[in-house]
Amino acid sequence: MHSATLSKLFCAVFSLFALLGCDQAKVPNVTQSVSDPSLCDFSVSACVKKLGEQQISLMLNPEYAPSEKPIHWQLGFDRPVSNLKLRVEGRDMFMGVIPMTPSATEGETFEGQLIFGSCSSGYMVWRVFVSWQQGTEQYSTWFDFLADRHKQE
Repeated sequence: MHSATLSKLFCAVFSLFALLGCDQAKVPNVTQSVSDPSLCDFSVSACVKKLGEQQISLMLNPEYAPSEKPIHWQLGFDRPVSNLKLRVEGRDMFMGVIPMTPSATEGETFEGQLIFGSCSSGYMVWRVFVSWQQGTEQYSTWFDFLADRHKQE
């Protein structure tokens, strides 16, 4: 009985260290992350991508992208598109696949609501995947942004 108790205690302590080590390893330097130029900063402006001659912009409101709260998003193209599809996933950590339902699937401007979960590490980068069609050509891109950005600054 003594060895069974000792074994359970060892497993509990080992699990605790493994979890603590994992969380600390995944949390980057916050100062460096906030100034990461690859992340959209919606508090400054819409996030814009260029693919050849096409321009696509994404905006979130509230701009600090709060976890577990409704976020209104707007996606704009400089010319009409069709067959628009969107989804959100964690960039560095699997948090599931969250579909984004646009107000329409054809046109130049789209909008909708989004809610995503929070991450216990305090640093979560989400990626919006966008695919669409113009004529017979298929295109895709993504936008990365930091959740709960106001907590990081």
